[in-house]
Order: sequence, then structure tokens, then C-alpha cells
Amino acid sequence: MAENEIKKSSPAQAPEEPKKKKTSYISAKDSRRITRFNRKITKKLENDREEAGKDPANYTTKMRDPNNVVEFDTMCTFFFSDVGTVKAVDGISFDVPKCSTVGVVGES
Repeated sequence: MAENEIKKSSPAQAPEEPKKKKTSYISAKDSRRITRFNRKITKKLENDREEAGKDPANYTTKMRDPNNVVEFDTMCTFFFSDVGTVKAVDGISFDVPKCSTVGVVGES
């Protein structure tokens, strides 16, 4: 009887736990789906950019303050990768006045 108790408590008799799926990886199917989606978005953005380039009024404007060197209004910068869209900058607005120094720092 004591022998049975030892066998029950030994680690060799413990039921195996199911392997946990790594959440940091995506499946090949998901990767292909994301790549197709990103390719479609990139093509649309490139076509829109070509159309906007034909008329300077689509991308030029007057400065709000003549003392500014540059003004950014609602600036957005996205990067399209095989694992999705990275929003590097989303909706930032700022001005750089004359005689001032500005540094932009972030992860690279």
C-alpha cells in the first residue's frame, strides 16, 4: 500500500499539461492575409499620392504665422510591414518658430 502511495505522488505519474501556444508568433495563413491587406493599402496610398502630385494646391498652404519656419498640422506617418501597420506618428501638430532649435527623438 505504501508503494502505491509513492507511485501516485511521483512526478512521472503526473498528467502532462498541454503545450501553450506562443502568442508572439503568427501563423503563415495570417501572415499572408496581412501581407495582402498591406499591399492593397500601399497601392491605394501610392495612387492617391500620384494624383495629389498633379495639382500643388492639394499639398501646399499658407503659413498661419509668418514667424514660423515650418508648421505641421495633424501629421501621420505609418509603416506597413508583414505583421501589420505601425503608427509611428498619428495626429501630431507643432510649429517651429524662427531662431529656435528642435530635436525629434524616438525609438528607431
